[in-house]
Amino acid sequence: MKEQLEEGPAGGGAALTEEQQPVAILCRDAGHATTLSEALRRRGMRSRRYVNARVMVNAARQTAPGAIVAEQALMRDAVTEACIQSVQETSGAPLLLLTDDTGGPPPDSAAALLDRAADADSVAQQLQAVLFDQGWRRHLDEALRQDRFHLAYQPIHGIDGTATGLHEVLVRMLDPGGRTLLPDTFLPAAARLGRRRQIDRWVIINALDVLAGWDGASKPTLFIKLFPETACTSAFPTWLGRQIRQRALDQSRLVFQLPYPDVSADPAAFRPLGAILHREGCGLALEHYAPEDPAATHWPFPISHVKLASSLTRSLAEDRTRQRHVQAVVSHLHRLDIRVIATRVQDPDVMTGLWHAGVDYVQGYFLQPPDHRLQHPDDQEPAAP
Repeated sequence: MKEQLEEGPAGGGAALTEEQQPVAILCRDAGHATTLSEALRRRGMRSRRYVNARVMVNAARQTAPGAIVAEQALMRDAVTEACIQSVQETSGAPLLLLTDDTGGPPPDSAAALLDRAADADSVAQQLQAVLFDQGWRRHLDEALRQDRFHLAYQPIHGIDGTATGLHEVLVRMLDPGGRTLLPDTFLPAAARLGRRRQIDRWVIINALDVLAGWDGASKPTLFIKLFPETACTSAFPTWLGRQIRQRALDQSRLVFQLPYPDVSADPAAFRPLGAILHREGCGLALEHYAPEDPAATHWPFPISHVKLASSLTRSLAEDRTRQRHVQAVVSHLHRLDIRVIATRVQDPDVMTGLWHAGVDYVQGYFLQPPDHRLQHPDDQEPAAP
């Protein structure tokens, strides 16, 4: 798996979770921080040392619900045991020892110490994000290394609600405790930390293996989403073509989804991938499709499917202007022999508008939520009478 991913991350350690937010201890000076660190170490507690209370006080207050107030931190002798006692119930949460090493005179009161941090809000917020992402970096890297992702599948139905054998491939992540994390939880951090390419490759490898190993009478068609940074990486098209050819599968059962706003903004960047997939016989879909001009076709390669943006179909039943626009978009796509999918369908009233607009397929929780099991409708056992 590591060789196939080719971009295996490095690093280790536990990630910060909601149950293990850091506890910040504001120390008077470096000597106090050293004393407290040694005392914590003797008790088997881990800590990290940060300097410059000017920056750190607000970070402590914003990042750590269990932050110890400055008044306690100013009492050097008494605070060590008080700090240790206060963190006994943190269940292994990381401890941040914050000290004032600015070189200026030590503050003579808690108010003075907090005043030094009054102008550090923006820096503190940046530090808070850095600390948060340090935890997510370890979390994501461990999940990739330990294979703690799994696939889920959401069916794409015909406009009349019938099953079609089309499924969008989705990804879930397991935290160290085995709990399932949805994409909205981990993908924002993966984007900030440059991990979406590795996740894309993990999804591709496992989805191709599922399709190649399918032993049912009728094979499903899988829609696999690609992030822009994956699709536009120079080495990726060749890598993907090799992965497809290495497996005995029907390439026409693969459709790769690309974001329409990115493709229309820079068509040339996606052209190498489009050429490879077209040569391999795979389908290409544009998602988040909401052109102002119904006849817009800024595509550097043949397209098999288009997924309309939910903003385009929202309130379709009540908005006559929007109905006419969607009908014009769908009619133009049909003239190009492109199948049209409406996504995030949550309302039965919208279905009528989509049917009148000529949409081919619909997808959404209203019809069927994602499932970790992949089933083709032709292979399902009939219901008991």
